Amino acid sequence: MSKIISIHSFRGGTGKSNTTANLATLLAAGGQRVGVIDTDIQSPGIHVL
Repeated sequence: MSKIISIHSFRGGTGKSNTTANLATLLAAGGQRVGVIDTDIQSPGIHVL
């Protein structure tokens, strides 16, 4: 069964992208399959990390 983890904040600059990248890295290092979708249309940040 797949699990979905959502990270959200109403403010910018709260570390959502860094938290997401670090969490994805830890899960992948533990053998989990990980997919990340950045839905911030105005200022996406995951592609940089």
